[in-house]
Amino acid sequence: MPIARRPFLSAFEWDAKSSQYRSRVSGRFVSRDVIRSALDGALARAKREIDLTSAALQSGTINVAQWREAMATHIKSTHLYAAAVPRGGWAQLTPADFGRVGRAVRFQYERLNAFALEMAAGKPRDGSFRNRARMYGGASRTMYHESERVEMRDVQGMTHERNIRTHGDSCDGCVGESARGYVPLGKLIPIGRRDCLTNCLCRIRYRRGKPQ
Repeated sequence: MPIARRPFLSAFEWDAKSSQYRSRVSGRFVSRDVIRSALDGALARAKREIDLTSAALQSGTINVAQWREAMATHIKSTHLYAAAVPRGGWAQLTPADFGRVGRAVRFQYERLNAFALEMAAGKPRDGSFRNRARMYGGASRTMYHESERVEMRDVQGMTHERNIRTHGDSCDGCVGESARGYVPLGKLIPIGRRDCLTNCLCRIRYRRGKPQ
C-alpha cells in the first residue's frame, strides 16, 4: 500500500498552537527526533515495497511499463507524505507546499523515465538495478527537510541551523557540514544532496538568534 494511503502518523496528533506533535496516549509533546524516526520507518517500508515491485519485474511478473507506473506512485506518495509530516499533516499543506512537492516529483519522474528506458532497452536487471530502485524510496527525505525548514523559518521563527550526524560512517559531505556548527538557516547543503545522496540519515537542529 502506498505510504500516502496509510493513516497519517496515527500515534500522534498535531497541536497547532505550539506547532508540535503530541502523543495520543500520554498527551505529551514528542520531539522532532521521534517524528523523524517515524518517517524513517515509513520510508523503510516504502523501500521494501519498491523492492518487491522490482523483484516482480526481474521475474517477469510485470513489465517495464507496469513497473514504471508503480514506481511513480511510490515517488508521489512518499514525497507528499514527507512534506506533510513536519507541517502537521495534510490539512496544513499550503499551495506553496504542493508546488514544492510537484517540482520535486517531476524531477524524480524524469530520472525514473530514463531508468525505465534503460530497462526496456535490455539493461541487466541484477542486484545493482534493485539497489538503484530502492534509492527512490529514500529520495523524499530531502522533501521532509525542505518542508521542515519552511516550518522552522516561517512558523517558529528559527534563524540558524546545524547538521547532526547519526552514523559514524557518514560521508565526507556530512562530516564537513556538521563541522560548521550553527549557520544561518538555509546555508547548509541540503540533506539528500551530499555525497551519500538519498542514504543520508543526518538530522537538523534549529535555534533562534545568532549562536554565541
